[in-house]
Amino acid sequence: HHDNARPHTSGVTKNLVGKFDWEVKHHPPYSHHILPELTGACSSLQIHSMGRRLTSQEEVEMKKLASSFHSNLAKFYNEGMRKLVARWKDENIKNCDYVEH
Repeated sequence: HHDNARPHTSGVTKNLVGKFDWEVKHHPPYSHHILPELTGACSSLQIHSMGRRLTSQEEVEMKKLASSFHSNLAKFYNEGMRKLVARWKDENIKNCDYVEH
Protein backbone atom coordinates (compact mmCIF):
# COMPACT_ATOMS: atom_id res chain seq x y z
CA HIS A 1 0.00 0.00 0.00
CA HIS A 2 1.26 3.47 -0.65
CA ASP A 3 0.17 6.84 0.61
CA ASN A 4 0.20 10.21 -1.09
CA ALA A 5 2.19 11.93 1.69
CA ARG A 6 5.40 13.53 0.49
CA PRO A 7 8.44 11.83 2.08
CA HIS A 8 10.14 15.07 3.17
CA THR A 9 7.08 16.19 5.13
CA SER A 10 5.94 12.86 6.56
CA GLY A 11 8.99 12.62 8.86
CA VAL A 12 8.44 16.15 10.16
CA THR A 13 4.78 15.37 10.76
CA LYS A 14 5.56 12.11 12.58
CA ASN A 15 8.02 13.93 14.84
CA LEU A 16 5.47 16.65 15.62
CA VAL A 17 2.78 14.07 16.39
CA GLY A 18 5.20 12.28 18.73
CA LYS A 19 6.27 15.52 20.40
CA PHE A 20 2.70 16.45 21.34
CA ASP A 21 1.64 12.85 22.09
CA TRP A 22 -1.27 13.15 19.65
CA GLU A 23 -3.38 10.17 18.67
CA VAL A 24 -2.94 9.13 15.04
CA LYS A 25 -6.12 8.28 13.15
CA HIS A 26 -5.32 5.80 10.39
CA HIS A 27 -7.03 6.15 7.04
CA PRO A 28 -6.94 4.33 3.74
CA PRO A 29 -4.78 5.86 0.99
CA TYR A 30 -6.58 8.50 -1.04
CA SER A 31 -8.36 7.27 -4.11
CA HIS A 32 -10.80 9.52 -5.98
CA HIS A 33 -12.72 6.56 -7.43
CA ILE A 34 -13.60 4.91 -4.09
CA LEU A 35 -16.90 6.02 -2.63
CA PRO A 36 -16.88 7.26 0.99
CA GLU A 37 -19.31 4.45 1.88
CA LEU A 38 -16.59 1.95 1.03
CA THR A 39 -13.97 3.60 3.25
CA GLY A 40 -16.11 3.88 6.38
CA ALA A 41 -16.08 7.68 6.19
CA CYS A 42 -19.71 8.11 5.20
CA SER A 43 -21.27 8.18 8.67
CA SER A 44 -18.58 10.54 9.95
CA LEU A 45 -19.14 12.95 7.06
CA GLN A 46 -22.90 12.82 7.52
CA ILE A 47 -22.56 13.72 11.19
CA HIS A 48 -20.31 16.70 10.47
CA SER A 49 -22.36 18.07 7.56
CA MET A 50 -25.54 18.18 9.72
CA GLY A 51 -27.90 18.44 6.77
CA ARG A 52 -26.10 21.29 4.98
CA ARG A 53 -25.52 21.02 1.25
CA LEU A 54 -21.80 20.87 0.56
CA THR A 55 -20.46 21.66 -2.89
CA SER A 56 -17.20 19.72 -3.00
CA GLN A 57 -15.22 16.98 -1.27
CA GLU A 58 -12.70 19.63 -0.19
CA GLU A 59 -15.46 21.67 1.47
CA VAL A 60 -16.69 18.52 3.25
CA GLU A 61 -13.20 17.82 4.57
CA MET A 62 -12.65 21.45 5.66
CA LYS A 63 -15.96 21.56 7.53
CA LYS A 64 -15.20 18.21 9.15
CA LEU A 65 -11.76 19.42 10.23
CA ALA A 66 -13.12 22.72 11.60
CA SER A 67 -15.88 20.94 13.51
CA SER A 68 -13.42 18.47 15.01
CA PHE A 69 -10.99 21.25 15.92
CA HIS A 70 -13.64 23.33 17.69
CA SER A 71 -15.12 20.39 19.57
CA ASN A 72 -11.69 19.26 20.82
CA LEU A 73 -10.26 22.71 21.62
CA ALA A 74 -11.57 22.95 25.21
CA LYS A 75 -10.50 19.38 25.92
CA PHE A 76 -7.04 20.12 24.51
CA TYR A 77 -6.52 23.19 26.73
CA ASN A 78 -7.99 21.57 29.84
CA GLU A 79 -5.73 18.54 29.45
CA GLY A 80 -2.74 20.77 28.74
CA MET A 81 -3.36 22.85 31.86
CA ARG A 82 -3.80 19.72 33.96
CA LYS A 83 -0.46 18.39 32.71
CA LEU A 84 1.21 21.77 33.25
CA VAL A 85 0.03 21.96 36.88
CA ALA A 86 1.17 18.39 37.51
CA ARG A 87 4.61 19.11 36.01
CA TRP A 88 4.91 22.33 37.99
CA LYS A 89 4.10 20.49 41.23
CA ASP A 90 6.61 17.74 40.40
CA GLU A 91 9.35 20.29 39.71
CA ASN A 92 8.60 22.16 42.94
CA ILE A 93 8.82 18.93 44.90
CA LYS A 94 12.14 18.02 43.23
CA ASN A 95 13.54 21.51 43.83
CA CYS A 96 11.98 22.18 47.23
CA ASP A 97 15.23 23.80 48.42
CA TYR A 98 14.57 26.68 46.02
CA VAL A 99 10.96 27.35 47.01
CA GLU A 100 10.20 29.62 49.95
CA HIS A 101 7.48 28.34 52.26
